[in-house]
Amino acid sequence: MRQFFAVVFEELDGEFVVTFPDLPECVTFVESLEAAPVAAAEALADRLLKLEWIGESIPEPSTYEAVRCDPRNADCEVIRVEATGGSTL
Repeated sequence: MRQFFAVVFEELDGEFVVTFPDLPECVTFVESLEAAPVAAAEALADRLLKLEWIGESIPEPSTYEAVRCDPRNADCEVIRVEATGGSTL
C-alpha cells in the first residue's frame, strides 16, 4: 500500500484546504484540522480510482522530506495518507 503526503493549510476565513503535491487536482476542504485526515483519505481514494478508470498512471509518492522542504509548505501541516482501493495500489 502506498502512502501519499497531503499539505493542509488554513485559509483566511478559517477553512482548511488539503492538497496533494503529487496530485495537484486532488483537493478537499474541511472546517477543522482534525477533520483533514479523513477528508484527505476520501479525496485521495476518489482521485486514484478516477486515474485508474481513465487509464492514467498513478505517480510515485514524494517523500515526507521532499514535501516538508518545499518552501511553499513552510507554514503548513503535512500529513501521511494511506492510499486505499484500486487494483494498482
